[in-house]
Amino acid sequence: PKAFSRNVGTRWNSTYRLLYESIAYKDLLSNFVASHFPQLLLQPMVWYTCMQIMQILKVFNDATFTFSHVYAPTSHQFCYETLNVAGAFCDGLQIPELHDCIQVMQTKWMNYYKIILDIFLVALIFYPRCRFNGLESLLEKYYEYLNVGLDDLDCNVTHMVMRVRSHVDELFRHFHTHGNLSSSSSPLPPASSSSSSKSSFIEKSHYFV
Repeated sequence: PKAFSRNVGTRWNSTYRLLYESIAYKDLLSNFVASHFPQLLLQPMVWYTCMQIMQILKVFNDATFTFSHVYAPTSHQFCYETLNVAGAFCDGLQIPELHDCIQVMQTKWMNYYKIILDIFLVALIFYPRCRFNGLESLLEKYYEYLNVGLDDLDCNVTHMVMRVRSHVDELFRHFHTHGNLSSSSSPLPPASSSSSSKSSFIEKSHYFV
């Protein structure tokens, strides 16, 4: 006997697991429903819609799995996962059957993560594949997916990058004074960003082009 996962109304991950397990048995389930509940006809379009919902919820499930690690650093991956979520919202809003549902999900997401905390942005700076050029590109793409206008001062990418640079400079000064760096011969890093292209760093995020 196959025991399917139960759907919990307050947990998107449970809905994803239920759909993932059910779609693998869609032919068997369709035949069972047709035999026992003829009024509930499961047409192929129903399964197609379920597949679309599952693909969107998979992004949340993957993000939860990423942040469930205990003995591996995950702070620098937060921005990658938020970008994936924003990309999933953007895709979902293009599906007429899911538009209203995805709109509600995005509104709830924006209440918490419209502005990404600086600590996660600083962590991304110290990730070798990102640095400042990568951070700017990621933030631009993130707000593009969320359809946040450029006139929103709270989400001004230039100001956010400057604020993060200020945090990094402050950290450097702290360790320059109290750490193991040379007391006189180590200048602050130059203000100019690295010469690599903006979009060459992101490999993990499948929503970054």
